[in-house]
Parts: sequence; structure tokens; C-alpha cells
Amino acid sequence: MWTKKSALAVGAGGALLVGGLVLPTPNVAIVATGLALFAYVLVGALQDRRVGMSMTRQASSERIFETETLDIQYQLQNVGKSPAFVEVRDTLPDTVKLARGSNFSLYQLRPGASVRGTYGVQCPIRGHYAAGPPGYRVRDIFALFYEESQGKELTYFTVYPQEEAPRDIPASSSTPNTAIGTYSVRKPGQGMEFFGLRQYAVGDSFRDVNWKASAKSKDLVVNQRQHETTAEVTAFLDARAIAGAGRLDSNPLLLSCRGVSTILSHYLDKRDRLRLVTYGETIGVLGPDDGERHKFKVLDHLAALEPKGGQRLGDALDKVLAAMKKKSPVIILSSLVDDPTITEVASTLRTLECSILVITPDPVAAGMAEGDPVQQEFLRLEREAAIRKLRGYGATIVEWDPKETLTISLLQGVIA
Repeated sequence: MWTKKSALAVGAGGALLVGGLVLPTPNVAIVATGLALFAYVLVGALQDRRVGMSMTRQASSERIFETETLDIQYQLQNVGKSPAFVEVRDTLPDTVKLARGSNFSLYQLRPGASVRGTYGVQCPIRGHYAAGPPGYRVRDIFALFYEESQGKELTYFTVYPQEEAPRDIPASSSTPNTAIGTYSVRKPGQGMEFFGLRQYAVGDSFRDVNWKASAKSKDLVVNQRQHETTAEVTAFLDARAIAGAGRLDSNPLLLSCRGVSTILSHYLDKRDRLRLVTYGETIGVLGPDDGERHKFKVLDHLAALEPKGGQRLGDALDKVLAAMKKKSPVIILSSLVDDPTITEVASTLRTLECSILVITPDPVAAGMAEGDPVQQEFLRLEREAAIRKLRGYGATIVEWDPKETLTISLLQGVIA
């Protein structure tokens, strides 16, 4: 393809050639300059610009949180038969931002030569993403002409909702289980009592190695402990279509996913079991369970969650009510708008003597109905009415302003 430079050179050469010939006395110097410009463009046009590039790419991790930086390393190789002046631009999603380095570079590569590069990205919004495919533009030595192509190499990574570390979350069970304190369940995990033996795996502590059993088997064997847990927590997450309304970086669903990520980390660190119930297009139930495997299962679910459908909180409670324990903590994450089942749900939970914590992102501050003052006032009044009813059932309300962290909002909710 032609560049502005090549078009200008041809235009100037033609003007000089014609001008030099039409003068009363032909000017050899002007004509020669015009012919030189034509030759200059011809040399560039005859150069081999076929794209023969190959890229391999590797990310520093397949999973990061919203506040973390992902380093992407790439190696570009000229697999063609001619030297190449190549521009490379690695395609990135719109919501992914460069944290360091650049995804655009210019290289001169001989046949078979390769070069390495690194850049870092951050993504403020949860989801599944891909870096690539790379775009190539190979030009001649004079930068007069170029050819473009696109590779096929993709590098996938997942961005989890940001998690915080609050000192405490005001939702606890007055009677965690049939006995106060931790109790053992018949599964391996964190605890004190012996459960069984298994082969050593990378990351196991050498304090858990059973040296006597290892000597007999000639391989390292570690002791497994019987898992201990304290309570069962149920979290309801509003994933209806209305939860996705508002600004992309602060809508109620995005904030609620960050809330679940924080809750998940907090309770699993205490060896509690968490059940996550999402309601929107369908009703999804994960758990109750604990441990790292359950944590990443929930985080993967949150990363892929989209605001769809209109099933309500009452529908979600009906699905899991029979499995819920009395006096267990329940956490509801919702903007509390357009859901007439909230009062009925609160009444049912109080019948079970459950402690209720409601974390409610402010829909107006999150950009819902932005530009429509009447609709925003309606949303504010509807939410305030729902909050008053929930407080009447003894629920603790945490009103979450998107401009503040969840940790600060939790502290304000406890004081209120």
C-alpha cells in the first residue's frame, strides 16, 4: 500500500519532470531531479514486503485481580526470506490499560532473527480477556510502501473482582453448628486431627512429611489433617439485567462482585463454609464449601457473570431454603430496586433466626438512570423504602457509595 510519503514523492517527481520539459529552455537539472524521485519510488516499490512474522507470547499469570498488573512477554521472529522493517501492535481489549512498556514496537529483523519484548497491563473490570491477535505492518527501507497482516496468536487471562481485607464483617452466626467452636468433617483440609496419607506435592510443608511412611514407600508422603469448620454463610448476589445499568466501572453488579470476593476471602480464611447464590437469567448455586478450590471456583463464576434476566431474590431463596441452617448468617448484595420480594425474604430469614447483612450499592451514585433526574429520584425513594423495611426485620444495612471502599462502608454500616 502507498504512504503519503510515496504519493508526495511521485507527485513532486512528476511536477519537476513536466516543469523542466515545458520551460523555454529545458532544464536538465530539474528533469534529472524528477527522474531521480521516480527511481527512488521505484526502488521502494520493488522491495519484498511480504509478511513473514511469527510471534509467541507468555503471560506472567493466567489469573489476576483488578488491582494487579499482568506482565506479557513476547518473542517476534522473522520467518521470511528477506530483511524486514516491521511495526508490531499487539491488540488489547478496550478495558485493558497499559501499566508499563508498550504494545507497539518497530523492529528491523534479518531473516531468522528474533527479538523479545515485555509490557504490563491492568484491567479495572472483571472478566475473561485475551491479548492479541498481533497486527503487523512491513515497510520498505524508505518507508514508501507497506503491507499489513494479522497473526492468530492469542493469550487468554482472567481478571477477578478486587478483594479487600476488612477487619470484620457484621454477619455472624449466633450458633454456628450443633457445638460451639470448630468441628471436624470427613474430608482433608486444615485442622489438627489425623485424616490420612498422600503423596507429597509441591507447596506442602515439610512439617507435614511422615518420614516413617516415606522410608517405607521410598517417596515423600505427607500427613493429611481432618478439616475443621465453624459456620455456614450464604451470600445472595443480584445479577439481574438492571444490576448492570450504570457506568461500566461502577455499576451495581461490578460492585457486588467485588463485595462477594471480599466476603469469600474473609470467611474462608476463618475456615467457614460459603454458599453463593446468584439470581438473574438463571439461579446459580455454588457450595456450601470451603478451601482454595472453592474460592477459585467462585471467582471464576464471578468473572464470567453477566447482567441478564429478571429472576428475583425470592426465587433464589426458594431454591436453597430447604438446605439452609437455622441461625446462619445471610448476606444480600443488591441495589434493592425493582424487587418486591425483598420484604418476604427478610420475613422468612427472621423465621429461621438468621442474621441478615445487606450490602447495597447506591444505584444513583453508580450512574443508573444518569441524565434522568425524575427516574433517579424514583430509584432513590424505592431503595430507601426497601432499606426501612429491612431494618424493621433487624437487618444490618451497609450503603455502599462507589466512591468509597467496601471496608469504609462496612465500618459506617456497623456504626449506623
